[in-house]
Amino acid sequence: MNLKCKKCGNGEDFYIKERYWGEITLHVYTNGDISEYNSDAYDNAQYKLKSIYYYCCNCDCRVAKIPESKRY
Repeated sequence: MNLKCKKCGNGEDFYIKERYWGEITLHVYTNGDISEYNSDAYDNAQYKLKSIYYYCCNCDCRVAKIPESKRY
């Protein structure tokens, strides 16, 4: 499937809407800044689709339905 926005013509940048919940631990530096070593922080989070559509990053329009095989 190749996504393309019918409204603005964007064919590269899209997003999905989902909800997530859980508990994470973030590593921080001694000055309190968040460390870049947190790539696995959300591994134990739980996710659920909020919408069954792909959206355009440029104009926020619905572009297409997410196929059932890719929904979670």
